[in-house]
Amino acid sequence: MPKNFTPYEGSSEIDARALGALIDRAYHEAEVSPHDVDIGVVLLTGEALRRANAENIAHVIAHKGGEFLSASAGHHMESNLAAHGSGAVELSGMESSCVLNVDIGGGTTKLALVRNGVLAQTAAFHVGGRLLVWDESRRITRLEPRATELLAAMGIEVELGDVLSNDMIQLLGGTLARTVVQVVRGEISSDARWLTDELEVPSDVDTVIFSGGVSEYIADPGADGHNDIGQSLGYQLRQMLNEQSNTFRIKASPGGIRATALGASEF
Repeated sequence: MPKNFTPYEGSSEIDARALGALIDRAYHEAEVSPHDVDIGVVLLTGEALRRANAENIAHVIAHKGGEFLSASAGHHMESNLAAHGSGAVELSGMESSCVLNVDIGGGTTKLALVRNGVLAQTAAFHVGGRLLVWDESRRITRLEPRATELLAAMGIEVELGDVLSNDMIQLLGGTLARTVVQVVRGEISSDARWLTDELEVPSDVDTVIFSGGVSEYIADPGADGHNDIGQSLGYQLRQMLNEQSNTFRIKASPGGIRATALGASEF
């Protein structure tokens, strides 16, 4: 099943026409009509959720699909869903262990701490793989405020339409990767930019599971990129974790980018 990224229009809205075309194509490729679907869900998460027209679009899609549930998943709910879909909850229960699920999406990283199969704490901070996106000519087509802020702190001023150098991509990817490593190790990170109350990772974590789109680069450093910062972030995160001694095991969820969707189906 192919993956499609949420299409955006400008900096404040989801592109309704492009999204509608994606959904129509998906029905066509699956050779089913909306009337053939018994139950489904439209789930708003991360960067898509903060767009001005997100909820209206979700309700329209849900109505068009038939018996669909439309839900807005805040950071805590999304963390919960990802932890179930990644297998973190199941693993923790089977091993009676402490597991940290780290779900790195397009704009946010969600944390879920699981003890003995029970979700103990969730949180989120502002690191993601699609904070910066470019076209085939390396011209910036999407630039989230958080990426602008981090680049400015490094003395790099960029705008939509500017051409990116490989150095810029690696610098931003490295900064994001270091932030994730610091948080996972329970260290203080000035770049984390918490979106919820901070989660202090305890020292007795046995396993760290990575899920979300960026986890696919951790699982396979040779995976093709999508013209976004995710590949650089994932590759450098894998390097940093491998170069340092860890007190925990590192696993990549087999669900990858679909962990939250899998968790939603369980929920």
